[in-house]
Amino acid sequence: MQSQSSKCHKLMVERHNADRRAVLNEVIKRDGVRCFAKTLVPNVACWSGLHGHEILPRSRGGNPLDAQGIIMLCSAHHAWTHDNPQKAKALGLLR
Repeated sequence: MQSQSSKCHKLMVERHNADRRAVLNEVIKRDGVRCFAKTLVPNVACWSGLHGHEILPRSRGGNPLDAQGIIMLCSAHHAWTHDNPQKAKALGLLR
């Protein structure tokens, strides 16, 4: 049997996930269903699905529910961004 705090935590997580999905839908409406970095980093081929990438990481104060701070990246460009932080910052993909 789940404790009351466990049920409360589960509801909070479900609510956050619903809010995050709504924010990602807003980003897709704004930018379209495409990888934001495709033309910025043309030497990396897009592959796999799109990910909501926070330009300012949560660990540095970024908000996962702020659509203005999120762009959509394919798996390849998302990995490239985190593997090349200085270049990604210069292109505006990280702050």
